[in-house]
Amino acid sequence: MVLFFVFLNLPHIVEPKIKEKLQQVLNSKDIEFDIQKIGFSNTVISKIRIGKGIFIDLLNIDYGFYDYDIKYLPGINLPSIHLSEMTVSGLNVHASLDDNNQFEIHGFTIPGTSKDQTRQPDTSLLSFLPKKIVLQNAKIILHAFDDEFLIPFDVLSNLSATDEKIFVRALLYPFGEKLNIRITYDLHKGVEFLKLEGNSFDLEHMNTLLFQKTKGVQLKGPVDFKLVSSSPKKKWDMHISQVVVGQPVEMSVTDVAATCLIDNKKISAGGTFNIDWPMLPLTRMQYSVTLDLKKDHKFDVTLENSKIQHCEFAHGSTLVDIKQPEFKAGFSGTQSKGKGKISLDLKQGRIQNQKQELAFADTKLSLDIDVDLTGKGKGLSSKWMLAANKVKIKSDLVQSAFPLAEGSGVFFFDRNNIPSGNMILKASKGNLRSSKFKIKASGIDFKIPIHYPNTGKRSYGTYFIPAVSYNNQYNFSTRGRIIQTDSKEFRVSGGLDFKTVKDVTAQFNSIVGFEKELWASLDFKINPVKLTYEDIKKMIPQKLDSADIEVTAWANGKADYSNRQLNTSMQVKINDGKIHMPDMKFTATGINTTVDFNDLLVPETVPGQMLTIDSIEANKIRISDAKIRFSLEDASSLLIENIRFKWCNGLVSSESIRFPQKNNAYFLTLYCDRLELTQLLKQMGLFNSQGTGTLNGRIPVIYSDGNIAFDNGFLFSTPGSGGKVMIENAGRITAGIPMDSPQFVQLDIAQEALKDFDYKWAKLIFNSFEDMLYVNMELDGKPSKLLPFEYRKELGGFIRVDASSPGSSFQGIKLDVNLNLPFNEVMKFGNKLKSILN
Repeated sequence: MVLFFVFLNLPHIVEPKIKEKLQQVLNSKDIEFDIQKIGFSNTVISKIRIGKGIFIDLLNIDYGFYDYDIKYLPGINLPSIHLSEMTVSGLNVHASLDDNNQFEIHGFTIPGTSKDQTRQPDTSLLSFLPKKIVLQNAKIILHAFDDEFLIPFDVLSNLSATDEKIFVRALLYPFGEKLNIRITYDLHKGVEFLKLEGNSFDLEHMNTLLFQKTKGVQLKGPVDFKLVSSSPKKKWDMHISQVVVGQPVEMSVTDVAATCLIDNKKISAGGTFNIDWPMLPLTRMQYSVTLDLKKDHKFDVTLENSKIQHCEFAHGSTLVDIKQPEFKAGFSGTQSKGKGKISLDLKQGRIQNQKQELAFADTKLSLDIDVDLTGKGKGLSSKWMLAANKVKIKSDLVQSAFPLAEGSGVFFFDRNNIPSGNMILKASKGNLRSSKFKIKASGIDFKIPIHYPNTGKRSYGTYFIPAVSYNNQYNFSTRGRIIQTDSKEFRVSGGLDFKTVKDVTAQFNSIVGFEKELWASLDFKINPVKLTYEDIKKMIPQKLDSADIEVTAWANGKADYSNRQLNTSMQVKINDGKIHMPDMKFTATGINTTVDFNDLLVPETVPGQMLTIDSIEANKIRISDAKIRFSLEDASSLLIENIRFKWCNGLVSSESIRFPQKNNAYFLTLYCDRLELTQLLKQMGLFNSQGTGTLNGRIPVIYSDGNIAFDNGFLFSTPGSGGKVMIENAGRITAGIPMDSPQFVQLDIAQEALKDFDYKWAKLIFNSFEDMLYVNMELDGKPSKLLPFEYRKELGGFIRVDASSPGSSFQGIKLDVNLNLPFNEVMKFGNKLKSILN
């Protein structure tokens, strides 16, 4: 009966004892529970509440008995309870993170967290604990970062009474991921081993937890990690497979190894990791970190790469080759404020993209970084400096080199991760060469201020190039100002001083843009300037060193570069020019032209350019109102479309001709219209004459290797339109002809007749051979006066008579005169022309 009574009232007897013991163990008096069942081997307790943060749906306890002497029942031996297994179902823990990110359970202080760290562990708990504890369907409801996070977990713990240790295995499921935890707890020493391990854990879950104040940082991708410690309060070993950063820069940190030391909430860590970034080769880094959790999470980080002799990598079509890179970085601060320094030294480097290449040596980059993410903070700012030696740039368009190029500036990322900044780029003593554009430049100095985004602030840069040459012929210097007009656009304005031609200057304005690819436009103007031979002697053939040249010239033009194509144009005006070459007995005055170039690089003009010359004198030849229509096809080809000029009071025109011709031979036909016969005879050096009448026809002119020749030139009078000719020096017709020769009398009559001759028609034929000009002149008409000749029948011909005889009247006569004239003056002109053309 006694045993039956005890068994029935056991829940009421045991419940206060259990409650008292739990209050003592858990250090909390706010405990509630209901004992649903107490049996010989099993007890069930439900509706357990510990403080305001721990709730348990059901607690199932399995146990056995062994004999135990009950003090308050003398002589009675009762079996003692032996706990074998405890199963906890439906455990809910309501917790949050405090201002220092410390984990706390609502209304409950975790045992062992007392400030009194000298208190020894309570081993009386050992007799109360079962050998096996199972937590199933448990979860932590964590309130943090203005959100609620649900973390399910399961726990299996085993107690070794002999070793006085608890072995715990737990599975946590934060964000639906799986974490494995193993803990060995010594009841005297505390935790002596802990291991936290996760596989394929998605890092995107951590963005909300880790980067509340730096929303621009994003992690992504699966990660394998492991944390192991045999002294959790002092030392941890950590390994992380990879951390993929999506923003602000996409990169991966792989194979992270670290050893962490803990001293009174001050954490020190050091180790290695790899950086995997498309812009860099796989790089091994060494680092050290200190973090003081008692001082606003104050941190100090140092970072440097392991020694690398040479590395190369590719990004798309870009190849990068660098030697002996040395990277160092240091950061210190708190969660919301910090400072840092970064330096990068390169012994040598080369960046190549298809046909473009950038090479440099002894390059140093340094950055001073300041981060302020507090309420009044402005985000991230950094001052930077860059210096590179032996900079060389190569492309299919241009090659350049600078002994030193420098850059410095400041960039910002505000709290919304919006970038801004400014910089100054400068270089000196550079040189540039472009075979395609036929340009060379040396001594290049520039200083360019750049803002992003463009704020409209007027900050001018400068440039100076003391020596520029075009086509190895035109030399000039240039200086000017540079100003940014848009985020990717600059205006360059300045002037050019031509060294080849004294006193010639040009002003220009240009726009250079970098939207998607390089583009530029340029407008320039050369003010009117009067030039002499001394000014332009370097631009013309040396054989013209005796020429006297005067000309007034000016020009304007433009250039546009886009889609990797350069388009240029220019208009050149020449006014009131004069050329006098004494050794050639050549003078041209009133030279005027406007030349429109549609390509300066070839160079090339549009068709139909016009050159006018008021007068030309070459030996005895007089030409006026010359008009030459031409086009420059390229730097070595000139097309004369046609020539028109006045000669001998008539009009001469030509067909087209191109310079140069093969074998240096030229054929040009002059078409003559109404040339005055007397002027023609005079300028050709045949006779001094007066009279009326005109001739028409053609004169083929041949120039070949310095020789000028007439090939069957043919001029004739208009049918039905005659004229008069009065030759003063007709005596040259009989010069050199013996008086007793048969043809002398005929030539003597011809020379007398030509002193005053009315003709019905006339014809001249020109031919030349070597240094002689052969002229055949035919006239059909009659002398205006009696000729001093009489016919003698006995002689069968005419004889000259003196003034005592009236002479004879010739009613009709046909004159046929052949003259052989020296052609040496023309030959000299041709030889001089040859020396100029060659």
